[in-house]
Amino acid sequence: MKKILLLLGVVLLAAVSVVSLSAQEIAGSWQGTLPLGKGLRVVAKITNGDGTAVKVVLYSIDQGAQPIPASTASFSGGTLKMEIVALSALYEGKMSADGGTITGTFTQGGNPVALVLTKATKETAWVIPEPPVQLPPMAADADPSLEVATIKPGVPGAQGKNYGVQGRTMRLRNFSLADMLMFAYGMQLKQFVGLPSWAESDKFDVSGRIDIEGRPNDKQIRLMVRKLMTERFALKFTREKRELSVFAIRVAKDGPKLTATTAKATDGSGAGFRPGMKGGLNYIGRNMTVTEIGDALQEVLLDRPVANQTEIEGRYDISVTFTPDDSMAGGMLSKLPPPPDGAEAPPSLFVAMPATLGLKLEATKAPVDVLVISHVEKPSEN
Repeated sequence: MKKILLLLGVVLLAAVSVVSLSAQEIAGSWQGTLPLGKGLRVVAKITNGDGTAVKVVLYSIDQGAQPIPASTASFSGGTLKMEIVALSALYEGKMSADGGTITGTFTQGGNPVALVLTKATKETAWVIPEPPVQLPPMAADADPSLEVATIKPGVPGAQGKNYGVQGRTMRLRNFSLADMLMFAYGMQLKQFVGLPSWAESDKFDVSGRIDIEGRPNDKQIRLMVRKLMTERFALKFTREKRELSVFAIRVAKDGPKLTATTAKATDGSGAGFRPGMKGGLNYIGRNMTVTEIGDALQEVLLDRPVANQTEIEGRYDISVTFTPDDSMAGGMLSKLPPPPDGAEAPPSLFVAMPATLGLKLEATKAPVDVLVISHVEKPSEN
């Protein structure tokens, strides 16, 4: 399905076209360090384009070298401005009189930090690393398993959870059995009946070797977690339909406003939530069905399941910015940065979705899948 993540960190990789009144002054390689963590080194390669346009490619050389397109940018009157929607980020800087530096501010999710870019010479230019080599995607019909898996107690006091695949190794960090169930089946906790108390309280770190070559998609990762629970937690259940309080996705009065995906047929789907550039939260999704759009909302934000009651088919790329309320994500979003001075706060999710996607969320009751647990054990020995 999707990778769900709340992206609050900085990943600086972008390729943007910039309107320039003085392209020759800004063309070249620029570099600077963001004061985040131990420091993140940024390289901006700027070249002339057609007419007055220039092209800017940013690299966060301490984090990799894959560019992410940004939306708009300009260079006028000695001021460079960039808006990087994919990162919920803005940059604005003023070029010095001698053309050697650009002193400005990089703002992501409403948090501004200083970023001074210095024009590099052949002798001073930082080396941009080669991007990591990715495995080719696993066949779409492949049925992978973890041929060897190690399950250990999670680190006491660890915050958050994450998962990922590197090479042929899949890892889950700080997952409870309940977390695994919700992730693997795309359901909320209330849709699992009969879980013991330890299924929520006990956390685990999992590392396993995938038995098939290639990069698994999100659906295949979830399938491997399902198999892991069956084999190592002796999980058994029956599936039922029960009527629960849900949010139904329906077509808004003006009709759908969805943008067909630009992803390839072999690409997986993905979704993320990050602070908006001008306040609120930005929900971005790529190569998603309407059902998957709702699944991401119920997994990360909403306090009840989401049922797709449209008949819309196809896959879409989405971006919705909204102000979350206190009920969303267990109240963990109350510390989002406020809108910049003079900016109006984004609307609620229930207003933003119809306006942006032509889809509405309505509270109702509907039959949804429920898993009734008949047997489960703590994980078997490694």
